[in-house]
Amino acid sequence: MTMIDVKPVQGLDIAVVNADDVFLKDEDTANQFFVTVKLQGGTNLIAINQEAFPTKFWDPTTGFPGRVLDRLIQNGMKMAVVGDFNTYAGGPFLDFMAEANNGFNLFFVADEDTAAARLRNALEDDRKLDRHV
Repeated sequence: MTMIDVKPVQGLDIAVVNADDVFLKDEDTANQFFVTVKLQGGTNLIAINQEAFPTKFWDPTTGFPGRVLDRLIQNGMKMAVVGDFNTYAGGPFLDFMAEANNGFNLFFVADEDTAAARLRNALEDDRKLDRHV
């Protein structure tokens, strides 16, 4: 069962998602999820556990993580994926993760507190750069 709860975390309304299994199976599912969170949840910030993603998400050569990131940006969303990424200690995913963590919309973090901090910093960076998200 997947639980989605919009709650205040460090002064921000964040959709906190705890998935027991994969539910973002393809880019259309991801897009619909982003739209639902934004329209019904009233927030553009998501903290989601890594269990929500299929195996192909962890392999950038499939193109899937890039397409999810594109949909995230198109919907004006920011998302922190919470989990233990040590199993991806080598290969292309580490490069994708490093690039994402240096960006403005997608972050890979160890816990919800770090997720909230990264999302807050991303919003502050948008304001500093006069980006409208």
